[in-house]
Amino acid sequence: MATAAQIQNLRQYVNDDGDTPAYSDDYLSAQIDEFGSVSEAAAVIWRLKAADAADLVTTSEAGSTHSFSDLHKHALAMEK
Repeated sequence: MATAAQIQNLRQYVNDDGDTPAYSDDYLSAQIDEFGSVSEAAAVIWRLKAADAADLVTTSEAGSTHSFSDLHKHALAMEK
């Protein structure tokens, strides 16, 4: 079972403030245990975040642009 410090480290690595129901302490602890380290668990979570963002597109309206498609690219960059 992962320690509280490891769980907190993982939260920092994946930019989670603790308000995301999907990333409960139990879930993060299980990821650390399954993948063997905080850094490996973080890489897996960033890949999951990238998958969630894969279908987002850049939109422009009313003179502003929202580059949602960049989220996928940034999540994959964080995975490394």
